[in-house]
Order: sequence, then structure tokens, then C-alpha cells
Amino acid sequence: MPNWVGKLPSDILKEIVLDNVNSFKKASTLIGAEIGEDSALIDLGFCVLSIHSDPITEARYHAGSLAIDVVTNDLAVTGVRPKWLILDILMPENSLYSSLNSIIEGAVKEAKRLNIEIIGGHTESTPGLTSPIIIGTAIGCSCKDCYTPTKNAKEGDLIFQINPAGLEGSAIIATDFREYAIKSGVPLNILENASEFINRISVLNQALELSDKRLVNSMHDPTEGGLLGGLYEIAYSSGHDIEIDQRKIFVEEETKIISEKLDIDFTKLISSGSILASIPPNKKEEAEKTLKNINTKYSIIGRVLNPSDNPKVILKNLERINYIDSPPQDEISRLWANKNE
Repeated sequence: MPNWVGKLPSDILKEIVLDNVNSFKKASTLIGAEIGEDSALIDLGFCVLSIHSDPITEARYHAGSLAIDVVTNDLAVTGVRPKWLILDILMPENSLYSSLNSIIEGAVKEAKRLNIEIIGGHTESTPGLTSPIIIGTAIGCSCKDCYTPTKNAKEGDLIFQINPAGLEGSAIIATDFREYAIKSGVPLNILENASEFINRISVLNQALELSDKRLVNSMHDPTEGGLLGGLYEIAYSSGHDIEIDQRKIFVEEETKIISEKLDIDFTKLISSGSILASIPPNKKEEAEKTLKNINTKYSIIGRVLNPSDNPKVILKNLERINYIDSPPQDEISRLWANKNE
């Protein structure tokens, strides 16, 4: 049996999942189950409905607020403002009610902050679980010409990295792997600072600012697999190679120190809190002005190249060129796998 943790390899995902579920598709479905797309888009006639589900499986602390931020980010990067949310919470057997209450309180607080209504869901105690699994489903509507699918990246587009990479991963390590990080030599003040990154996970307002001004061809939320995983999904979805200057990828100093001490690659560290945007060259200056006006850090890290039969990310630095032609394993997944061995 194959041993896999995290996202399925693209070819296996296509063979087992996508080819089966896409065997039946209604005409109203503009975007359904596709690699790299952040949400499904359905033409209702009077609007385009956007809907997406995402689980929180790699964090235990702050899981409630993360469940809200991660799934609503996925709608925001498609240019759709999330309005409603369904929350499914699966707790391990014999969990304390106080643990469930903590998850609910975190989720409700964040949903209120973002003006999103939690309209339902499911809560249960599930046999066999060692930690909670929280699945959020976000829903919103947009006008017919307002959405920005991942596949819309065009040849010549500039790739903007918006916000530092690895914010979510750093926060998870600072809480769920705190003792291991301390033993590995990460200073306590670095972990304290990194734990606060949890408050920077939502990109809703930044994504919608860019989308509302029609400055992007495509945006993507780099979650599992980190920045490299997100870049690969843009390449795969759009059918274009993407060239990246690795030296221009930026992270906070805390992420850099944690990565060095734990011997992990921050470009593969789960990166909710960042946006990858493909922006036409003629809109570069306006996009930069917009980001500066909302006090948002960014870096132009690469560009979209020619169409390709085998789309890949061409990762360049001073020493070598690497080719990313499949989803990389996320570093948090690897840490959990090692911890459970």
C-alpha cells in the first residue's frame, strides 16, 4: 500500500477522485472539482454562487478561528465575498465539553469579525480520532464577470507574493510543536512572536481589494504545501510554466529562525495568510499602489511563462534550478508524521 500524508499526488487525485466525480456535471457549473481551484462556481442566473469546503487537520490550538479564515480565504481569492458558513466539528471520543466550547468560541469570534454568519453544520464525537477535525464550508455570491479562477493566469503575468510565506505554519509550530521547537533551539521569544501570526491568517480584505479593482487575472491561497504548492497549482490549473526567483520569496524573521532550527523548508510550509496573484504587466503600478495604500507587504517573485503540456514551477536561485512538477509534501504534515512514528 502507498504511504502518503497530506494532499494526493495530482495524477492519483485525477484518476481516483476527479475523473469519477466529473463524470456527471451540470451546465450551470462554471467551475467544479479541479486541481488548483479555490472554490466551485455555479451560475444561478441572477448571480454566481461560490462555495468551498476545507478541513483543519494540522492544527489543534486556535483551530476554530483557523477554520473560518482558511475557508473564507478560498472564496476571497476568487473575488467573492463570503457571506455564510457551515461548520462541521468532529471531536475525539471522551473530549471535554470545554474543548468543544473553545473551538466554537474561536470560530464565532472570527466569523463575527469578518461579518460572516454561521448558518449550520454538525457536531459529534467520532471514534478513532486523536485530535479534532473541523470542516468549514463557505458560501458567497458575485456578479457574473467578477470572479477570478486560478486557471486564469496568463502568459506574461507577473507573480506577486502578498504577505510573508509560512505564517500559518509558524503559528502551528509555535503552539502544537512548542516543546519540540524549544528542544531544537528555537528561542522562547521567537515562538511567542510566531504564535501571534495566527491573527494574520485572513486575507479576505486584501484579496477583495485587488479583485474589486480588476487588477488580477488570477489569485490563489497557498495552504498545504506552502508557497511552492500554491505555485504548482497555479501552473497546473492554468496550463503554463511559472518561473520563480527564490531569492525574492520573503518570510518573517521568526519563520526563518524556526525553519533553520527545525531543518524545514519554509517554501513548503503551510501558508494561509499569503496570496499568490498573477497580475498583467500593465496593471503592475496600480497593484503596487493599492497594496501600499493598505499597508501590505509584497514581492514580485516571478512570471507566468508559455503554455506547457507538463506545467511546472521553475525555481531559480544563484546556485541551481529546481523543477517542481508535483505537489510538495507540507512540512507540517511531515512533522506530524515524524511525531506519530
